[in-house]
Amino acid sequence: MRVVEEEYIPKRVKCNNCDRVLEYDSRDVKTEQTHMNEYSSYVICPVCNNKVRV
Repeated sequence: MRVVEEEYIPKRVKCNNCDRVLEYDSRDVKTEQTHMNEYSSYVICPVCNNKVRV
């Protein structure tokens, strides 16, 4: 038995541009500022280079 760290648990999201299912973990997530005090998190689709919100 081993301990799984929460940050390395893969998650899935579907790209709304190419309809591929992407698997990512916290190391893949990037953050950008959308407004003055608002931020959104996203991953980049390796197929179409689209930003996919998570």
